[in-house]
Amino acid sequence: MPIHVMQPKDLGPYLRGEMLIGDDATPEQLERWFASEAEGFTAIAHENSPYKNMAEIIPHGLNSWHFGNVFSGLHGLKGLVFGSAEAQELQVLAPYLKQWYVIEPGKVYHNPEFYTCPAEFLPVTAQGKVALPDNTVDVVVMLSVLHHIANVSFVLAEAYRVLKPGGLLILREPIVTMGNWESVRPGLTANERGIPWLWLRQILTKQGWIIKKETPAIFPPLMSLMRKMGLFSPLKYLSYTYLDALICFLTRPLYCYYRPKWWQKFAPSALLVVARKE
Repeated sequence: MPIHVMQPKDLGPYLRGEMLIGDDATPEQLERWFASEAEGFTAIAHENSPYKNMAEIIPHGLNSWHFGNVFSGLHGLKGLVFGSAEAQELQVLAPYLKQWYVIEPGKVYHNPEFYTCPAEFLPVTAQGKVALPDNTVDVVVMLSVLHHIANVSFVLAEAYRVLKPGGLLILREPIVTMGNWESVRPGLTANERGIPWLWLRQILTKQGWIIKKETPAIFPPLMSLMRKMGLFSPLKYLSYTYLDALICFLTRPLYCYYRPKWWQKFAPSALLVVARKE
């Protein structure tokens, strides 16, 4: 069965990355998708041992290299973060922020003590509407969260709306299907899927974002090798991050969204983006 909320007759355009499954969901499908995903990662994190100690799997090296200095010289910023869990991934931004607005469906993570500055938890809705006025925040952070959301283009438009002019979007997402949608995918929630690289770039450009930085990352064969050697999260380390970045740069012409063949995995599987609102 395909991703269970969305069952289009022709999966071809979605598997080719021309369309994003879920982005065209009806209101009823949005409600069902949201109900399925709302606590999905929380459940997996408690069942799947590698995720139980979140601090051990955060890719601090990758985060630090990609956006650790984008706010250099700035202080007292207001940020909006989607799906922050225990907020360890926000550590690299801590020196620049004075307040966080948080959209987090997992109620177990509604703990202000996870944050280094005051945090206000906003309502979470299936439609993705953000309960903030226009031009409110200086930065929006989305780190491996959009692939759980159905209507990605709408949520990105909401991020654009609440950002102040000149504000930045910090984004990291898988850019592959994350397996065969017609099969059971252990360790994944029911509806998650990566965001096709070209589709994401087209949506950001259409909405008016200026892409400042676009970096492919996470070369699956190298990651598999590290995990066989007992290193579950090598992206914690800058040295590995640099090696991964070099390989991903060299192999990006081989990128494709759906990868049923073993040789198709020899290409980047994630994308990091910094984009600015004009």
